[in-house]
Order: sequence, then structure tokens, then C-alpha cells
Amino acid sequence: MRSIIFSILTALSIFLNNNFLYSQDAEQILESNKPALVSIWTFDEAYFNEIKKEYSFDTLVIWGSGFIVSGEGFVATCYHVISNIDTIIVKTSNGTFFPASIISCDTINDLALLKIHAGETDSFQCITMGNSDELKTGEAIYTIGSPMGYEYSISQGIISGIRDNAEEYLDGEQVVFERVIQTDAAVSPGNSGGAFFNSMGEVIGITSYNYLAFGNLNFGVAINCFKKLMPLNDTGSPSAVVMTPKKINERIKNFLEVASALKKEIKTYCLFDDSSRKNLYARASSLPDDTSTSGNNVDRDSLNNIYIHKTESYYKKCFSLDSAYFDTYDDLIDFYLKIRKPEKAEEVYNNARRIFKDDPQLQYLTKSLETYYLRLKNFGEIKKLYGMVEGKDDVKADVFYKLGTIYEDIGDSVNALKQYKLAIKKEPEFYRAYFQLGKYYYRSGYYSKAKSLFDKAYEYRLILDLKPGNDRALFKEDTYSDFDLHYYLGMISLKVGDKLAALLNYMKLVPSNNNECEKVIKLYKNIIK
Repeated sequence: MRSIIFSILTALSIFLNNNFLYSQDAEQILESNKPALVSIWTFDEAYFNEIKKEYSFDTLVIWGSGFIVSGEGFVATCYHVISNIDTIIVKTSNGTFFPASIISCDTINDLALLKIHAGETDSFQCITMGNSDELKTGEAIYTIGSPMGYEYSISQGIISGIRDNAEEYLDGEQVVFERVIQTDAAVSPGNSGGAFFNSMGEVIGITSYNYLAFGNLNFGVAINCFKKLMPLNDTGSPSAVVMTPKKINERIKNFLEVASALKKEIKTYCLFDDSSRKNLYARASSLPDDTSTSGNNVDRDSLNNIYIHKTESYYKKCFSLDSAYFDTYDDLIDFYLKIRKPEKAEEVYNNARRIFKDDPQLQYLTKSLETYYLRLKNFGEIKKLYGMVEGKDDVKADVFYKLGTIYEDIGDSVNALKQYKLAIKKEPEFYRAYFQLGKYYYRSGYYSKAKSLFDKAYEYRLILDLKPGNDRALFKEDTYSDFDLHYYLGMISLKVGDKLAALLNYMKLVPSNNNECEKVIKLYKNIIK
């Protein structure tokens, strides 16, 4: 009997310890965790204060909230807090400002991991992470952050709901969060990135978004989603990021996503000439009336330059992690072309050629530059792009052929024919050039000449197919196709009165789209006339 009573008392003691003795109120949670809570700041050259309705120039501005997750100075916050700012500054509870940088991001779940750049002797108190998988609706919850700049504000509520795969529409875009915690605890702009605490003083979520126009609908991302950004050590505490190849790739992707977001902020006025830019400034000026237009120009250009410099810095971070990551080259070339710096884009392209050499992926980089120069009708640069420089005689047949298709796309048939003939001169069995010439002579009514060229194209293509190791996949973007060749040969046969030859070519047609079906019908109708 005594043993039973002792067991009951022991169980009751454990229950009380877990549910009452360790439970904290709002004051205790704030005071015990305050040293681990931070605010996120940035430097703004022209900040408009929505409350005071006035501009501040060259000033530090509070941008959101965060909390320290390890003694080494790793900080958790929201991705949207730091995605579009140039300089990240973390302010701790003792009023000290530290520069910080992005370590990794989860743009889908709106999460970011920062690292404070502190001195060797600096150490930081960190929060304790809870387990968001164990939460129940109705539990008490506390939010701490910097709403509207009021640092270390705490509010209390309950967990109103736990939503998995939550589909939300934020800033006009659909977002699917892995898991969010809904609460009625007060949340305002500036709370973003701040901590959701449970009654045990553990962080269970990160404040992310709310619906101001629809009552008290406030949401935070579950803390277990954040844990995936930062490995844990054997004790379950956050540890420094181990740079495995997989982690390097993940971080590069994070940096490219940040660079892409910054790239979108670069305004198109920076691409205009001076007169167009002045007109745009005159129309779009939102600064006070006593601010000169020239000053406005400087401020706006400076803002663009900040975004440009910041975007470049993230691409440099990608290269520092892996200098042979193809997507970095692709995105950076696109970036330089967007801001009309083709010389920079060419520099990146040439670096890519040295690294990737004969890699088929290079054609995508070449295409980006080609499209840009084609829009400007700068054929000199296009020729240089394909290695057609003065005095160089080792140009491949493919280059002449490619330039021929470019001329043909803009309706310059004279130069197109010249390039196709140069391709054949360079490589007599270059079947694609024969095919393009055959199409030109067919459209011009020289059917005998066209048939001769089509026959050669077909012959040389068959010879190529029979060569050992030939991979037809290399020609998936060819302008040549067996279907079109037999269609043209069938139509030519009808022009010269040979219906049997037309019928034989008709029987070889296997359409794969509506356009080809229409050609089959057209040839058939001409045969049965």
C-alpha cells in the first residue's frame, strides 16, 4: 500500500513540476530571454517615416526583430525582413550594434539565419528552442518583438490553430508554408522575425505575417522548420554550419534567390538616357516640394547603386563557395545585361568558357548575349561572340550556320545565304546548311536547285547517323527535320509533275503537331488533284 501511495505522489510531483513549477508568466519570459532577443536595423539614405509622414536622410532604421540561437552569434529572423536591405545590423539588448551577414535562407517558409560579426571575446546568450510538433491548440503563447519600432514589446494570447501546408496570398503571390502557428496575440509591423514563446519560455515559432484588415489573424512559422537551416550538435543545441557539398549548394541557391530579389528592385529608370531620366524624375518625384530635382536624382541613383552593389556582392559570395556553379554565371550575365553593362556580361561569359569549355550548357549563356546584341542589331558583337574576329581562320561551320539563322530571322536573306555557303565551304557535309539553302531556293521558285540541296542534306544526315557514337540528341534544336525535308521534296515533286515521288514522300510524313498536320493535309490534297 505504501509503495502505491509513494508512486502516486511521485507521479503527482513530476506532473506539478512539468506543468506549474516550470511555467513562466510574461514578465519572467521577457526578463529571462531579453539578452537573447535582438532587433534588425539597416542604413537608409532616404527613409520615409509612415507615422511622422516625413523623410529622414542617412539614418539607421529599425527593420524587424530576431533572436540569438547560439552563443557564437547566429540569429534567426524572417527572410522578408532582410531580403531587400543593403546593410544588416543587429542590435542587442545592451544597446550594442553589430554588423551581420546572411548565412542561409528558406524563402518558402520566410526564414533566414544570420551571423553577427563580433569580436573574439564577445559571447551571446541564446534562447531555448522548443518542439513545435508537440503544440496543441489553446496553449498559451507570448510574442516578443519591435512593433512599429517599440523594442521588447510582449503580448500574450493562445494558439488559435496549427496549419500544415498553409496556402497564403502575400503581396499578390501564393505561398505555401510547411507549418504555421495561428495566434490571437497582438502582432504589428516590426514584430516580423521575433519569437513565439510557450509558457515554459521556449521558442516555438517565428513571427511572420498577419491580416490587418481581417481581425486578429496573426501567424508565425513553426520553429522546427527553422531548425533545418542550422544543424544541431549532440546535445540538441544549435552548432556552427558544416560546409558539406550539399550545404554549399543549398547556400549558393539561397544567395541566388536573394540576388534575384534584389535585382527586381533595380528600377528601369537607371537604364534610360539622361533626358529620359530627368523626365521620369519630374513625373515620379515623391519627395517634399522643397527638395530639388537634382537632389532627387542623386538619391534615386544612389538607391539603385546600392541595389546593384548588393546584388553583385551576393554573386561574389556564390563564386567564393563554388567557382564552377553554372547557375551563378547564367544569373550574373542576365543581371549585367539588365543594367546594360554588356562588357561585364562578356567578362563573366569568357570566364565561364574557360571553366566549362565544351560543356553544352554554354549555349544558354551564348544565347543570352546573342539575344541582347540582336535586339540592338549589333552584328559586330555577335560575330565576336561566336569567335568571328578579323584574321581568325579557325571558325567552325556551326558558327557560320548560327549567324546565318540570325540573319534569316531578321529577314536579311543575302547575308544568311552567304553564311550558309561559308558553313558548307568549311565543312562540305554540313547537312543543316544544305537544308536551309534548299528552303530558300524552294520559296524562291528554283525547285530543281532546291531538290538538289535537299537530297544532299538528307544524304549527309544519314551518313552522320551511321557514324559510331553519334547522338541524335545533340541536334534536338536543329532547324533541320526529316518531316520538313520530305514535305518539301513532296511539294517539289508535284511542281515537276512526278506524283509517284510526291506520294512516296507523303508516306514518310509522321506529324507531331498541328502545323505538321496541316502540311500533311496540304500535300495530300495536291496529290489527289
